[in-house]
Amino acid sequence: MKPAIVLSLVGLGVLLVALSGVWATLFPGTSSWTPDKAERLTELRRLLHNLAIAAASSPGDVSPRVATSPAAAQADYERLKPECDRLLAEVNAASSRPDAVASLLRWIGCSLAGIGLVVWYAGRQA
Repeated sequence: MKPAIVLSLVGLGVLLVALSGVWATLFPGTSSWTPDKAERLTELRRLLHNLAIAAASSPGDVSPRVATSPAAAQADYERLKPECDRLLAEVNAASSRPDAVASLLRWIGCSLAGIGLVVWYAGRQA
């Protein structure tokens, strides 16, 4: 019975390490990040950039990028900033999730294989 347990632990560990190597290819971060979200984030970042310039200008200046007063530009900036922050957090999570799962699989696989080898070594010494 012990050889079956040892073989199962080591085999499962090796399988998880191998799976961690291809996890990012099988489940890329782009699967949860759509082109519509990317386009919206690009548009929001462009708008926020232009609004920040307009909000920092003096009331008499006319910005060629945004034809609003600095107060109106600041209000628009504060209205759009939370949506941009939410989309940025979403894209960061989508890009780092496959690597985090692969790392977790790698560590669990190495641990299981190590435990299997320790059990095998202890069984040989007994």
